[in-house]
Amino acid sequence: MKIIKKKIIYSILLTCAGIILLSAGYLREQDSIMVGMGTGLVVVSVLKIIQFIRLMKNEEKMKRYTLLQNEERMILISIKSGNMMFFVTLIIEYLVLLVLIIIKKEMIATILCEVMALQTFGYLISYYLYNKKFL
Repeated sequence: MKIIKKKIIYSILLTCAGIILLSAGYLREQDSIMVGMGTGLVVVSVLKIIQFIRLMKNEEKMKRYTLLQNEERMILISIKSGNMMFFVTLIIEYLVLLVLIIIKKEMIATILCEVMALQTFGYLISYYLYNKKFL
C-alpha cells in the first residue's frame, strides 16, 4: 500500500508538471512541442493514477504487485536497464553534440554539453553516495 501511495503522489506531480507545460505552451501560442509533451504527461499520469486506484481496490492484485516490487530479480533488472539507458542516452547526446558542432550551432552545442556534464556529475555523486551507503 505504501509503495502504491508513493507512486500515486509521483503521478500527481507529473500531472502537475504536464499542466504547467500545457499552460506554458498555450501562453506562448505557437509552441506545439510544449503542448504535446504536456498533454502526454497529463494523459499518462492520469492513466497511471487510475491504474493504481484500481490496484488498491483489488487485494490479491495489490499483494502480487507489492511482491513484484520488492523481488530482488525485478529490482536488479530495473537497475540494469536504467543504467544501460543512461549510457545509451549519453552516447546519443554525444553524437548529436558532434553534429551540432559540425553545423556550427555553438549555443545549442554548449547547452547540450552542460546537460551532459550535469548528468555525468549527478551519476558520479549518486554512485559515490550509494557506494558509501552499501559498502
